[in-house]
Amino acid sequence: MHCLKEYQATDFHKLGNDYLMITRDRECLHFDRDEKILARKQMTHDEIFKFKLIYHLAATMVGIKPLTIMRFKHPPLALKKCASCAAQWQELKTLFQGRQTLGLRVLECNARGETLLFYHREACHRLLGMSEIRNFLEAQGWGYGWETIRQPHLFIDLCIKEYRQKRSLPVELGLFMGIPLKDVKGYIAGDKQQHLLTAGWQIYGRRHPSLVLANLYRRLRRYAMLAFFQHPFETIVERLGRSRLIERLELLAE
Repeated sequence: MHCLKEYQATDFHKLGNDYLMITRDRECLHFDRDEKILARKQMTHDEIFKFKLIYHLAATMVGIKPLTIMRFKHPPLALKKCASCAAQWQELKTLFQGRQTLGLRVLECNARGETLLFYHREACHRLLGMSEIRNFLEAQGWGYGWETIRQPHLFIDLCIKEYRQKRSLPVELGLFMGIPLKDVKGYIAGDKQQHLLTAGWQIYGRRHPSLVLANLYRRLRRYAMLAFFQHPFETIVERLGRSRLIERLELLAE
């Protein structure tokens, strides 16, 4: 795209047939497929940070992706240039920790930064209650104390313990990171003949349910990012939190 060079883009996102970019001068631009500017907004450093945050967390906020892990420099580099960066970072974390549906836990914190686990309580509870998911996890060795780990906060405790021991989550927990059960099974089995395509993750077997979910993720990111032109960050978080897209969570059990 010619506009990438012309506007000195530092960040770029394709949203279907149109595009969003952030320039070196911290201006957010919305282009159509013909590179015509549809909207533009000057942003501060902390607004850009929140803009990127909402891009990665939109699916977790609505409950169709139960867990999201994000790593941040300490404090986030984008906020270092703000006079009250430490206070803003704490305020941002409090915004998530104080919500009934959303949770936030620290996986790792050191001089280099923080690794945070964002999670949707109801989505974790629903997924842990599905028989297909329960049978699969039991077969992967998660049967011990099952009635206990069905409780979301105890399950999250177990995830944190696993992460701290291995510096990552077990591959079977890709389910909770928004990857359908059939694709997690296909990846574990390593069946290359069943690997159809990659759309954010490796898709195995029937492609339709996976593509429906991938498209839903894209639409959510599009909504959240375009909403930044009209609404403050807190309003977007509130609106995403009221969504009932969690009813589509059964797509993960396909």
